[in-house]
Amino acid sequence: MTIKELSLYLWAVLLVEVKKRGHPLSLMNLIYLGEKKANPDLAIEVILASGSLEKLEKYRRFEIPEVWLWENNQLQVYAFISSEYHLVPRSQLLPDLDIALLVSCVQMPSRLEAMRAFRHGLHYE
Repeated sequence: MTIKELSLYLWAVLLVEVKKRGHPLSLMNLIYLGEKKANPDLAIEVILASGSLEKLEKYRRFEIPEVWLWENNQLQVYAFISSEYHLVPRSQLLPDLDIALLVSCVQMPSRLEAMRAFRHGLHYE
């Protein structure tokens, strides 16, 4: 599936806020690409407090094919390969996604400018 084809798919997204003693530790998005399945295709977690690779264990139980962890203005992409998560240089679900472009756009203060830059990077404009 390419980035441009995503507009043809319905995404079901569940946002979960993980808290400890009332303080947010992370925000997690569970994403189903296309039809709903037993487990999501992708988990994206924004880590607000210090994290660790132990966070991947909660996803491993469900064999979520890909996990993206955002921490300290960096995005790490992990793919579920042979029953383990491995850090990979690019998304296997969205192989034409330019991770550097995505990170750059997420850090922009203006949502409008970020959307324009991302669309321009995808050659929509």
